[in-house]
Amino acid sequence: MRTALLLATVFLGLSFQARSQQRTALEPDAKRTAAALDAIMASEKATHNARYRAEIKVTDEKGQEETQSEVFETMERFRLTTSKVDVISLPNGVWVRNAGETQWSELDTDQASKVKRLPALSVEAIGNSTNFTDLGATTWQGQPTHAYSFETDATIEGARVVAHTKVYVNSVGLILGSESDNAKNGKTAYKVQKNTFDPTIHIQAPRATE
Repeated sequence: MRTALLLATVFLGLSFQARSQQRTALEPDAKRTAAALDAIMASEKATHNARYRAEIKVTDEKGQEETQSEVFETMERFRLTTSKVDVISLPNGVWVRNAGETQWSELDTDQASKVKRLPALSVEAIGNSTNFTDLGATTWQGQPTHAYSFETDATIEGARVVAHTKVYVNSVGLILGSESDNAKNGKTAYKVQKNTFDPTIHIQAPRATE
């Protein structure tokens, strides 16, 4: 089953959690880059600590659109849905069903570990990111935000992915959405993600059928 590979690109160019870097004696341009990176790190941490629902629209190079969703209670309790597959991931197991099916199947340990690792792919991707830029005040779908951008070049599950991403942060430091131009193995796509924060979100193991 290639569930992990199928879902891996959902996380690219959408939400990135930066890891800390050592920086000393920075030049003015480097300081601005570092400040933008720090702001992205802070907003990602705040977003990842919140419960939220992400609505994603992907438009490929032929103009075909696909919708996807991600629902996070925590980074260890989440549900991912695409047109092909529905996945629930919890600390004690991962369950999957194909589109149109009612029965859930629990993945084996190896496949489950790959799915659980999906959120961490964004951490790896940020390690290959460059050109962190503060774009200043703007709006996102009618809401006031502060925008940042960066470039990513990463290999995920054997596939090379290049992305230019903009993230939109609200006044309390949460990411309301993002836009990204992505190229994976020579195929391009445009992704838009909208985050809705909901403290009542709770992800549970599936029943036998739903």
